[in-house]
Amino acid sequence: MHNWVMIGVGLFGLATSWFWFPKPKRPPEWAENVINKEFEVIQPSDSPWGFRRVAQIILVVAAVAIIGAALWLLPHPYNWLGLIVLAVGAAYKTIWLTKLHRSALTPILVVNLVGYLLAGIILVLLFFLA
Repeated sequence: MHNWVMIGVGLFGLATSWFWFPKPKRPPEWAENVINKEFEVIQPSDSPWGFRRVAQIILVVAAVAIIGAALWLLPHPYNWLGLIVLAVGAAYKTIWLTKLHRSALTPILVVNLVGYLLAGIILVLLFFLA
């Protein structure tokens, strides 16, 4: 898991991924609607920064830190905890997005299921074939 070459390849792939695919002429309408709804939730014009908004941001940052620590620091059988937290977080985000915007349910589910499938294939390669 702590292979610096693989980490470098992953970071390089992430940093250059915008150049791999052609820019769409126009983003899908559902994507623009979802992004606008998220922006309204994150930065409402009529709501001050309260406990709930601050707590949500802190929880997101804490979840990412816990996932990183679980995947990096825990030995092999236990780093599945980080993957479980990641999967639960992705499922929660999907539910939250579909509550915000019902018309985005199908595209969001398709994107998430493809992501889960690709992540599963990568995990099988990393954990079971290595």
